[in-house]
Formats: sequence, structure tokens, C-alpha cells
Amino acid sequence: DSAYTGQPDKVTTTLDAHSKKTKVLFGRIKSLNETANGRLKNFKVVRESFRHGKGDVDGKLAKIKLAFEAAAVL
Repeated sequence: DSAYTGQPDKVTTTLDAHSKKTKVLFGRIKSLNETANGRLKNFKVVRESFRHGKGDVDGKLAKIKLAFEAAAVL
């Protein structure tokens, strides 16, 4: 994403100097990222509080991980 051009140590952004193949690859990666983010939003993984599970913290974290991975796979 070009919004991250100020963080070159963390993010590689598309530059004019990149080859056409690299630009196409970056475009595909951005598209996949947007698709994944959209799916997580559709399943309310990032919008809603996760209120399932009682007991210890490890049990709750395991259920949160399971829910997140299930939405990511779909």
C-alpha cells in the first residue's frame, strides 16, 4: 500500500522503478490482502467482541484462535 512509503524497513511498496512483472505481482498480493481483510470483516472477526468461552485465559485464546483461523480459511 502506498500509504506505507514512510516505513521501507517494514513494507515494500510499488515503485516506478519496478519491472512490470513485479508490479503485477504486487497488485495480486494487494488484491489477496484486501480479499482476506474483507472476509474477516464479513465474519465480524475484527468488528465484534469475542464473547465465547469461560474459564482460563488459555482456553479463551484457543477459541479465539480457532474462530479467526476458521474465518481466514473460508
